[in-house]
This record gives sequence, C-alpha cells and structure tokens, in this order.
Amino acid sequence: MKISFKKKIFLGFIINLLVVIALAWVFTLKFEPKKGQNLDETWNWIAISLFILSIILLIIVYFIIRTLLHAKINSQNSTLDNKHLLQSVFDSTSNPIYVKKINGEYLLINKKYAALFQISSEKIKGLTDHDFLPKKLADGYRASDLEVTKVLKELKTQETIQLPDGLHTYIAVKFPLYDLAGRIFAIGGISTDITEIKKQEAEINYCREYFYIPKSKVADVESKIGNGDIVAFTSTVKGLDVNHVGIAVRMEDNRIHILHAADVGTKVRITESTLSEYVMSIKKHSGIIVLRVLEPG
Repeated sequence: MKISFKKKIFLGFIINLLVVIALAWVFTLKFEPKKGQNLDETWNWIAISLFILSIILLIIVYFIIRTLLHAKINSQNSTLDNKHLLQSVFDSTSNPIYVKKINGEYLLINKKYAALFQISSEKIKGLTDHDFLPKKLADGYRASDLEVTKVLKELKTQETIQLPDGLHTYIAVKFPLYDLAGRIFAIGGISTDITEIKKQEAEINYCREYFYIPKSKVADVESKIGNGDIVAFTSTVKGLDVNHVGIAVRMEDNRIHILHAADVGTKVRITESTLSEYVMSIKKHSGIIVLRVLEPG
C-alpha cells in the first residue's frame, strides 16, 4: 500500500513521540530508588537503544521532509515553466486572448489584449470589466460570460469597440475552462478583428447593382423568354442576390415552365405551374434574372 508524504511524516512523529515517552519512562525507573540501588544494566541498554532509535527516526523524518520540499519546489518550477510557455504562446498571436474567473475577475491576458485596452497583465489581475471599461460595454461582456457558464459550451458573439483609430468589430469566441474535477472554474476568450472584412462587405453591398424583373411583371415578359434560357430567381433575403436557378422550357401549352431540382438532392423535374405562377408562389423570390447563351459571331 502506498503511503503519502503527509502520512509518513505524521507516522514518524507519532513513533518518535512514543520513543521519547518510553525513554523518559526508562530514565524515571532507572533513577527510582529501590532498596537503595539503581536498576540493573538492562535498563541502561534499553535507554541507549531507545535514544539511538529516536535519532534514526529523526533522520528518517528529516529526509522525508526534505524529499517533500524538493518535490514541491520541482512542482512549482514546472508549473512556472508551463505558465511562461503558455504566456509565450498567447503573446505570439495577434488575436486578443484572456482568461477570467467565473466571477469576472481576470486571471490572464496576452500582450495584444493589454495593448487593446491599455492595461498591463499585472494590473488587470483581480479586476473585472467594470473596473476599466465603460459600463455599457462591460455589461455586454459580463452578460456573454454568464451565458457561457450557463450553457457550458462555446459561444460566439460580435462585438464593437471604439479605439483611437475608429470603431472596430470583433468576433469573440468564449468557452468554459474546467478543473481536474470537471467543474467550470474560468472562462477563456479569443477575439478576431473583422473590421476590414466588414468594410469590404459594406463597399461591395454599396457598389453592387443589378437589374431584375419583379415577380409581378414576369407574366408580361414571359413571351420573350426562350427555350433553354437560364432563369435565376432573385432573393428577398438581405445580402443574398439569387437563391435558386432553373432552365426555361416552353411546353405544349406554349407557356414557360422551369426545369429544376426543387430541393437539394432531389431529382430534376419540370414545374407543373408556369414560370409566373411558380415565382409568385414562393415568398423568398422577389423576381427573376434571365440569361441567354449566344453563339459567338
């Protein structure tokens, strides 16, 4: 059976204490007058043996304590090395990274996070967002932190921060951190600056312009649509230009129908309803764009 260091030290202490008590008892008997004579030499050997045993036990306890202290020092050094390694990894990334306790107090941040909010990693320890951020921003951060502790899974949010060079948009990924017992003890977070991407999206959306036939006008232009023309259905969803595509087919009723796959993975078929009827029946369609392939020359 393996005995822990604490139990070994305690056991050594008890044994040594008993030896000291026995040694004191022997000396008491040794010098107790009995018919005018001291006890015989047997008690002398017992006393010497107990004294030597006490010294040996003290030496053993000393080495046990020294081994325990060395193990503790090595563990602390290993923990310190791992912490420095983790901090080095954190500081090498261009993304702001932080770790907070579940009560909101900061445990760790990287250099990018420190530069972002103009606060050092030493000063921020023990602080919460409300200690150095505007209340509205801090309230939002705290709300998302609490949501992570509630759902116990990764949470993605979009956050905006006012910096000296303007407003920046970040995608923040927050996640729970667990101890060895499997209990959540902290919240980790990594943020990615998507300001440039948002600007590019805004520029594209602002500059993009296309022409389409509104669904209410499709019946009026149906006669101009030919067999084999490609019909793209424009979308009512913001940011989405086209949500479906089909091929125009003129049927026996001399009306345009659509050859398409109604859903992903389904067989291609021709609509029973005409093009104008079909586009009017789908709420997410705002109209159509007709493309015609021409032969060169």
